[in-house]
Amino acid sequence: MQTLAELQSRMNGNDPNDALAAANVLTNYFFVYNDEYNALVQKKTEAELAITAASNNPAGVDHSEILHLQSLVLGIESRMKMQDAKMIAFQASTLAISPPTLNQVATVRQLTTQVAALVARDQAIENVMVALGQVASIVNEIQGS
Repeated sequence: MQTLAELQSRMNGNDPNDALAAANVLTNYFFVYNDEYNALVQKKTEAELAITAASNNPAGVDHSEILHLQSLVLGIESRMKMQDAKMIAFQASTLAISPPTLNQVATVRQLTTQVAALVARDQAIENVMVALGQVASIVNEIQGS
């Protein structure tokens, strides 16, 4: 597990191979972090728009769907706040990360691509929650949580 300061120190070191390895760790961490965060932002926006549409449906309001969407938004907001705090901690070098494996990076990419394709409506709301939970689990492994 390494902090940002430790990775930066390695990147500025005399060993070009170690500098490259440290840069790759940092790059892969930011790929994973940004993929998750962007998926969260996208799904939060879609869920909020779906809440507005469902609330103004002239055929009638489906309160169950609205409640599911609201729970999705609250879960996403909670995760975003946690990730904001962890990024601040990482930038302050008070959070050490494990180097993300190429498999973890690929899995997060695959899952966030799947999340992007899901429409947060009806049964798919739970599928979005499950997929986002899987992404969070991998990111938590990297962040040591």
